[in-house]
Parts: sequence; structure tokens; C-alpha cells
Amino acid sequence: MKNGHEQVLTFQFAGGSKSGLGEGGQWRCIPVGGISNVEVLGGGWKTGPNTHQKTQTCVDQVDVELWVDESGNPYVKRA
Repeated sequence: MKNGHEQVLTFQFAGGSKSGLGEGGQWRCIPVGGISNVEVLGGGWKTGPNTHQKTQTCVDQVDVELWVDESGNPYVKRA
């Protein structure tokens, strides 16, 4: 949530965007109501550079945070 609006901070690596998508993907702050045509893809977990090295301004209230362990397996942390 940010100012009462549901948002998600996520790494987008496929699909399209009105503002374009950098080669290899990029971190995006997306209003949940603006997400459409979502597809679950097979394959390994993907993330971007600078993971948790920059202070984010996308959300001010975290409900769920997804982390990745040393083996590359995702797990959930609840706020």
C-alpha cells in the first residue's frame, strides 16, 4: 500500500509496458488495479540487480514480502 492504494514492487522481465521494458527486465512499482494479462511462467526464479540495496518508495505499508534463499528458492515473509 502507498497512501491507501494497493501497489506492488516487482521485477518485470517479460511482457510489455506502455513505458517500455529494459532489456533483461527492470524493477517496477505497479498499481495492483493496473495489472492485467498476468501469466505464470515456468523456469527459475528471476530477480534484478541491486536487490534490497536501494531504499524503495513504492510502498509504505508491506503486507507480504517475498525473499529468495541461497539456493534460489522463494519464500514468503509476512509483515
